[in-house]
Amino acid sequence: MEERWRLEDSDNEIKFFFDDKLIIHLFKYDEIWNISVLGQEKIYQKKNLIDAIQTAKKAAEECGWI
Repeated sequence: MEERWRLEDSDNEIKFFFDDKLIIHLFKYDEIWNISVLGQEKIYQKKNLIDAIQTAKKAAEECGWI
């Protein structure tokens, strides 16, 4: 099956969609990046974008998205 990922981004928000379903959502609020991954109950928080992306990737792997 072909995977169909789509990215939407702006200065303070990054969204990753799979088949038009929001899977990974990163957004910056009060200088902190908040990370939400479908299948994870926890909302993660990181101060810099690189750490936020690495956390999102790890959470997505744990949920079987990547």
